[in-house]
Amino acid sequence: MNSWYHAKAAAKRWGGTPENYLEIETFIDSSKAHIADARHRAMYHHSAGVFLCARIFGDTITVQRENGGVQVPVRLIAEQHIIEDLGWIPSPNDYWQHAILAGWMSGAKLREEPLSAFGLTAPDGGLAITKTGRVLTEVEIEELANDAAGGYDISRLTPYQRQVRQEMNERATFTPSPAVAYRELTDDEEAAENATWD
Repeated sequence: MNSWYHAKAAAKRWGGTPENYLEIETFIDSSKAHIADARHRAMYHHSAGVFLCARIFGDTITVQRENGGVQVPVRLIAEQHIIEDLGWIPSPNDYWQHAILAGWMSGAKLREEPLSAFGLTAPDGGLAITKTGRVLTEVEIEELANDAAGGYDISRLTPYQRQVRQEMNERATFTPSPAVAYRELTDDEEAAENATWD
């Protein structure tokens, strides 16, 4: 239902004019600006949206009736709006339980690092690809060739670098093409890395 009709219904229910309610009703439906179908309701048409309205607009609004001003609770206005649209007041979880969890939501990050930082090499400067990979720069390709020719001193790696090196060695496959490597770091790995540099 359009916000104006929600405001007219609120004025009929609690008194005053539709304009007294329109700002609240428009806010609840403001998510239509971003999602032009019924999914927009996942933003504010739930119990948390009701409490958000009270935080934004205050606990009550004052509307004028024939016998003077009357306080109307903002939560009641928001609840009535949602009931008019949905027939009940869901929780945010009622929406989220149907959402598909994408990888980026868990905070996984792609991190660009030369293979040599982990003591990895590719035969003949070839391709080193892990499950998530990235293209190495010319300098990194040269580092790979140097590592392949002269070996690598693992003792100079930090514990974090040793762990990543082991994981990458387990996942890496080697093919004769330009050197490429990908590395995905989780939040825990990034925290461990940051602790190493502090």
